[in-house]
Amino acid sequence: MGLYRAIRSKKVFHIFLHPHNLLMYPSLKDDLDRFLGIVAKKRDEGKIEVMTMGGFSEVLNGKR
Repeated sequence: MGLYRAIRSKKVFHIFLHPHNLLMYPSLKDDLDRFLGIVAKKRDEGKIEVMTMGGFSEVLNGKR
């Protein structure tokens, strides 16, 4: 829901994940695969831009 809200309002959506989360919650992998599939589709449709936090900091600092 947060991703769709960010798309509608043209806001930033940040996802946070550490590898140990996948070890602690194995079912998270399937959810993550589905979520990243949606993100890739929206990116390919030109509805969102995907970047690293480093890339985003460059945008905020006017370097990109």
